[in-house]
Amino acid sequence: MRYTRNHWQIESMHHILDVTYDEDKCKLPIKRAQENLNIFRKTGVSIHKKYLKEKKQTIKSNMFNCLLNDRLLLEVIGNITKL
Repeated sequence: MRYTRNHWQIESMHHILDVTYDEDKCKLPIKRAQENLNIFRKTGVSIHKKYLKEKKQTIKSNMFNCLLNDRLLLEVIGNITKL
């Protein structure tokens, strides 16, 4: 059971990266740049997941709302210290 949960947790992260960031379409010629961008994306997903733990909202909609609302963005960023 633990193996199955871990597998689907990883698949969930890949699904979020593909849907939210459209990562499969990002073609960078330098491998190191791809790896760095992937780290930033995963960090962003983790921050939003932590912030939304008690809320009924999707990561994608929360990211969009952060683009529109500076106060929300600062609130999400302020939540980083609680990781």
